[in-house]
Amino acid sequence: MDEGYRTVRIGSLSKSFGSLRALRGVSLALRAGDILGLVGPNGAGKTTLFRIIAGAVQPDGDATPVAYGTGEAVDARDIGFAPEQPPVYPELTVRDQVRFAARLRGIPKRHEAGEVRTALDRAGLDGVEHRLIGHLSKGYRQRVGLAQALVGGPRLLLLDEPTSGMDPNQVEQFHDMLRTVAPGRFAIYSSHQIGGVTRVADRIAILHGGECRGVVDVSHLEEPWSPRPSAGGPPPDEPGRSSWFLSENGNRLYVQAPGGDGERLDVDRIFALATRT
Repeated sequence: MDEGYRTVRIGSLSKSFGSLRALRGVSLALRAGDILGLVGPNGAGKTTLFRIIAGAVQPDGDATPVAYGTGEAVDARDIGFAPEQPPVYPELTVRDQVRFAARLRGIPKRHEAGEVRTALDRAGLDGVEHRLIGHLSKGYRQRVGLAQALVGGPRLLLLDEPTSGMDPNQVEQFHDMLRTVAPGRFAIYSSHQIGGVTRVADRIAILHGGECRGVVDVSHLEEPWSPRPSAGGPPPDEPGRSSWFLSENGNRLYVQAPGGDGERLDVDRIFALATRT
């Protein structure tokens, strides 16, 4: 594969709705295999950013929302979008809904059954594919949205609050699935809960007030994010392993520059005080 197709860049995207500036020049870059976490409080602009990348909303100006390193725009058929509220029909079965998504994506008829089967398996829907969507829990509806995003094997995955409504076991299964499908793809996973994103992302972009306030590299520990320092103690000195740590209860973030003193931040404040590493 041409090296230029192993990177994607999200252009300097801005979007206003009347007097509300939802996005202010947001730019991001990913390499193939990256899982980029996108975190920020409600109203930070995460969903607007996803909708622009997916082609559902036009940005202000003439910026190309997302392009490969070659400069070629990423084709809409190469983008899989799982919005927080999945667009599903309650009267359809799970399999029929994913088959419908496959046809919208233009998957050839001869490949349809196999692609649908793969998407159902990866989304953890094996055994429920014949149930009506209207009878599913919110967590399982989220999985249907994931299956729709995965069908056809798109290279760019946009996952907007994908674990909403899932129980802890389902969240862990989702993280396992995302790690499995990430190689060779680009994935952006948004949430307003920083703790869950840190368990799977390679880097985290902090969005606040429509602006990207920083991008943090995540260096996983041998046992990711466990044990954590207590909320009242200083961050551990582990040069070369990680520059930030979550407290046990997830309410505080410890940031440490190499060789420097640690700074303790409330998680809410990290959105405005992101550390670039």
